[in-house]
Amino acid sequence: MGLFWSKTSPPTDPMMETDWCEINWGQNNEMKRSLRKLQLKNPAVDHLRILVVGPVGGGKSSFIQSMKGIFLDRMINTACTVATGGKSFTKTYTTNQFEDERGRNLPFVISDVMGLENGRDSGVQSRDIIRALKGHIKEGYTFNPVMQCPVNDNSSPTLNDLVHCLVFVIPIDNSTANWCMENDLIRRMQNIRQVTCDLGIPHVVILTKVDLACLHVKEDIKLVYKSQTIYRKAQACSHALGVPMSCIFPVKNYHEEKELNPDMDAVLLFTLTQILDYANDFVKNIKEPEGDSNDSFFSM
Repeated sequence: MGLFWSKTSPPTDPMMETDWCEINWGQNNEMKRSLRKLQLKNPAVDHLRILVVGPVGGGKSSFIQSMKGIFLDRMINTACTVATGGKSFTKTYTTNQFEDERGRNLPFVISDVMGLENGRDSGVQSRDIIRALKGHIKEGYTFNPVMQCPVNDNSSPTLNDLVHCLVFVIPIDNSTANWCMENDLIRRMQNIRQVTCDLGIPHVVILTKVDLACLHVKEDIKLVYKSQTIYRKAQACSHALGVPMSCIFPVKNYHEEKELNPDMDAVLLFTLTQILDYANDFVKNIKEPEGDSNDSFFSM
């Protein structure tokens, strides 16, 4: 199936002797407390903005809803977040705010876009993702697969409109990957990543559906960073997109569970912490443009 999973690994490979990334299990409350009290490194920034992109069915919306549930300390209804028929559930540029159990907004948001699809006239256009990165797309804009967003949709973005970290969300189970990760989509993600690099915006990859890629991980999510199967797929992703292994994070989103699982939460919270650290470092040295109000951080 193209570059990523042309050679699939047996889902019951033996475990690696040591984890390729260390997670402090049992520290969920500490991680949540740190994220609630996150101090932004730029006083002009009200919140860190994370943008998730990826193929239809990859788990973008599920990742967002999983994080919402973790901070609310309860499961939330996700019945309307699953793509059906190979078509994206998300149609508009949607910014998700997060609250703690007391209803207080947290210092970050995650923006979602229409999913990437095969074909020129399907799914979100790459140019629209690039405009979103630069802050040139307004909240609620409805994506058009055959027509890119008008250049004047948001001609004077603020620091808060910019994307501070881009997150590619990619499924690694063979059944999903076989139909949604074709070479054309890989090339489009490579192009988006190149522009992101040119803009200096940090970016990472989240690998989803790890429980369907490795039976060991399905039985115990704490083995996710010890699974040879997951590790090899992360390496294949690193090679195809050019993203270093240190910026690739396997997770399991909530899907069939009826209650929160502390080990699943730990993996998700660890991943979000790294993403927000990268975003916070990015905003530290960026400033509002001076002079004409039509000036912008990045040209359109």
